[in-house]
Amino acid sequence: MLFFSTNPTPFSLFWIGFPVLILVFFVLIFILQKSKKPFKAADGTVFANEEDLKSYEIAFEKISNILERSIDDMEDQKNEGLDILFIDKLRNKGFKNVTEIMQNRKNFNILVDILFDK
Repeated sequence: MLFFSTNPTPFSLFWIGFPVLILVFFVLIFILQKSKKPFKAADGTVFANEEDLKSYEIAFEKISNILERSIDDMEDQKNEGLDILFIDKLRNKGFKNVTEIMQNRKNFNILVDILFDK
């Protein structure tokens, strides 16, 4: 008996239909993946949606402005409410112990608000 006769059996139809179904499934997945447009920030960070990208870019710009200016320039300009000594510790010295961290809770809260665009 030949594999394919004039009267196909359900078993022979399975061997034709199943690979076609798998092929269609993978083609659909490929097309759907291609249609997703990634949102990319200037620094290369990729986001799933435009809202997250905009939030990231706003926070990135604020943090960059704070961290890239010299300490002398900060005396005259707005620092998003952060203390100059706190910024200096973030940049250079770090926090040596828990007491220093606890003393800067307000500044950490401000930094969190900047990062999460609150």
